[in-house]
Amino acid sequence: MISFKPTEAELHLAASVGALRQIWAKRNGLRHTGNHSQAGGFEQHINGALGEMMLAKYRNVFWSGTIGTTCAAADVGLIYQVRATAHRDGKLLLRPGDKADQPYVLARVLLPDVNLVGWLWGHEAMLPIHQRENERGTVFLAWPLHDMETLPDEAATMPVPASDFPGDRPRNGERLL
Repeated sequence: MISFKPTEAELHLAASVGALRQIWAKRNGLRHTGNHSQAGGFEQHINGALGEMMLAKYRNVFWSGTIGTTCAAADVGLIYQVRATAHRDGKLLLRPGDKADQPYVLARVLLPDVNLVGWLWGHEAMLPIHQRENERGTVFLAWPLHDMETLPDEAATMPVPASDFPGDRPRNGERLL
């Protein structure tokens, strides 16, 4: 587990991003996938922003604090997804539509601390053994998690994009310079 104590500036930024995410969601008629009241939605979005920010800090990658999208490629950097909870014993929660090929990090937001507890690949978390049903549908509550120190590096997990130009592709064992 990796622990952080967010600075005052980080708390303010996360609160702003979280509030704007909640306002955007309400304006667009989206409902929470968890068991949150409207006020709880603000808290969940702020906690999510804090978790994302602390993971970006830990990995030394860019955090955009994206507002206004529900299907961004990743929460942090190019591949990392974050699930935040304010529960001391909270588990990693995924849903059937989540991406199976990305790593999901559990952040427990217990201010003044934010703890990055561990991680799993989406396909590891979405196994039948972790499946539960609640009033909002199917969820996966995954535990135990891999240690944070084993979180894969983005560069090592990203596929090399294929060129859009057929002439740039090697043919019959040919090598391109």
